[in-house]
Amino acid sequence: MYFTEEEKNKLFEEFMNYYTANYDDGFSVRREQIIETTDFQVGDKIDFTLTTGEEVTVIAIKEVDDGMLFVFKNCVSESGRDDIYQYMNGKLLATMPKKIRDRMIGKFRLLTEREVFGKNEYGEEEKEEQIPYFKERQNRVATVGNNNDGYQWWWLETKVKDSIVAFVSVSYYGLAYYNYTSDVGGVRPCFVMKKS
Repeated sequence: MYFTEEEKNKLFEEFMNYYTANYDDGFSVRREQIIETTDFQVGDKIDFTLTTGEEVTVIAIKEVDDGMLFVFKNCVSESGRDDIYQYMNGKLLATMPKKIRDRMIGKFRLLTEREVFGKNEYGEEEKEEQIPYFKERQNRVATVGNNNDGYQWWWLETKVKDSIVAFVSVSYYGLAYYNYTSDVGGVRPCFVMKKS
């Protein structure tokens, strides 16, 4: 049996009407597409290779006065707390591609407990608001590198209340916790890139 193009279209339309009326569960599709742009929006992901050959992804998580705040999708290294800023703004910065470095405003920093969790459970009181990206626990869970070789807890900027040797961290499960400065944990820095 052969159908004309008009008959095919009519049958398809009837089927879709029947399906929508009887089976449509109201789901929607979110499609990501890759585009070339110099203007950033929250949720944008940028994939690039460090000069060490390591492939990384950064995600735009918050608009700020001067540009867009980005965070590494996963930890880029492991470090004790005492050495973390020396690593981020020395070794890591030197491995960033020139195109990214040229648009960076300021230096790398760590996120605060309040930016990640929206409250201070372990740390000293902070004024920042929770960054919406981190409301979903899956966005707080990280690995070391993009190869997903296992989960890694990671350091935050916030000092634990009444302690000189402990800082708040994000656990393997994306929950608030704390670790001591001598512990070796993941480094998941954030940084600002200027708008075009």
